[in-house]
Parts: sequence; C-alpha cells; structure tokens
Amino acid sequence: MSQQPKQTGAPKRFWKVLLGASLALNIAVAGVLAGAFWRHSPEHRSDAGGSRQAMSPYFRALEPEQRRAISKQFRAGRDEKSKLAAQTQFEAAIRLLRQTPFRAAEFDAVMQQQIIGATQRLQRAQSNLSASIVGMSAQERSAYADRLEAALQHRR
Repeated sequence: MSQQPKQTGAPKRFWKVLLGASLALNIAVAGVLAGAFWRHSPEHRSDAGGSRQAMSPYFRALEPEQRRAISKQFRAGRDEKSKLAAQTQFEAAIRLLRQTPFRAAEFDAVMQQQIIGATQRLQRAQSNLSASIVGMSAQERSAYADRLEAALQHRR
C-alpha cells in the first residue's frame, strides 16, 4: 500500500482567510445598510435631501409647459465647469470605493462636496421657480395653489 502524503496547513489557512474576508465583507455591508437607514430616517435627514423632497411638490404642481421652461432655464444655467466637477467627484468616489483599505474620511469628504453642489443646484432651481411664480397672474397663482394642495394631499 502506498502512503498518502500528509496535507500541509495551506488548505486550512485558505479557509480561515476566506471566512475572515467573508465576515469582514458582511460587517461592511451591514454597516452601510445601517448607515443608510439611519441617514434616511425622518429625524436624521440631511438638509439637501429634505429640501429636495420639500421642493418636489412645487414643481409637480406646475403646468407641464411651466416645468419644461424652468427645467430649460435650469439646464442653461449649468456651466461646463460644474458638470466637470460633478463628474470628477463621482470618479473620485468610485476610485475610493474600490480601494483597500477603504478610506471612509476621504469618501465622506467627496460626498460632502457633492451635497454642497446639490444644494447650490437646488437653490438655483428655487430661484427659477420663484421667478416663474412672480410672473403669474393672481388667477394663475390661485390655480397653482390648488394643484399644490392636491399634490400634497396625494402624498399623505
């Protein structure tokens, strides 16, 4: 009979490393999910997300032609520099997400810059909306208020 060679510790070490990596990945995913739930809970909403949500009924209550006009104004006001900055920020976020070890502080800084940009765009949209409302007659504003009220009741 031939003797079987004794196995080395390599397969055991492989499984330990694999299980450790799997555990680390599971903990990371659980952390991301917990952070997302915490961040999107009503008492912890960020200002940019909350503001956008607050602005949405105002835009939905506009007539379709008014929405198109404001959207066109909004897009016209966006310069190439801000488009390039947004693209660069997303590329940086993707690069950071793929790095090991993950550098959370740098990723948070990139996201903070994106929030600042989103807030600026939201302020521009609000200015365009206000200008449109100022140009309405009393009758048009009243009809707009009725549509806004209906949109808010539909949300509940």
